[in-house]
Amino acid sequence: MGPEEQEFLTRLYWSNFKKLLSYVAHACRARGIAEECISDLSRDIVQDVFHTAVKKMNILFSHPKPDAWLMETCKRTLKAHMRQAAADNRCLLLLGALDWTVPDPVSGPAAAQKKMEYDDLLERIRRILSENEFHLFHMIVFRHTGYYRAAQELNINLWACQKRMERIRKKLQRSISR
Repeated sequence: MGPEEQEFLTRLYWSNFKKLLSYVAHACRARGIAEECISDLSRDIVQDVFHTAVKKMNILFSHPKPDAWLMETCKRTLKAHMRQAAADNRCLLLLGALDWTVPDPVSGPAAAQKKMEYDDLLERIRRILSENEFHLFHMIVFRHTGYYRAAQELNINLWACQKRMERIRKKLQRSISR
């Protein structure tokens, strides 16, 4: 990438980052995603948009409306992420979880039953995955930690974190199909 393209991308980044972040956060709220997860998720998606922009710089640089191209890419990236989250949910359901949310600390028989189901699900997943894989899966799927924050915690780069999750998902899918 030449200096002219780099300057173009930097200018595009600073003029669109907040707008894209706001769009994704609003879309996440509309889908009922927990408020504490929205910030990380929004940043992950917007960073993915700009990663795509870097990879397709030749298209973006010659596009008549680069801001519109970024917004369309953002919409597609958000849809892809939501499809992946739905696939994760289906995977967990196939592993035997009817309600896989973390149980509330409310006492009573219903809470105890919910906790037992949750613990049982975690144990089944733990038997399939290695300790490192389980830790990453738990952070991303159950705690809704964003990829960026998970990568920082594991001291790996963002793309390695996403690739590891892709492999973990495939491993779980293979175990379900058996």
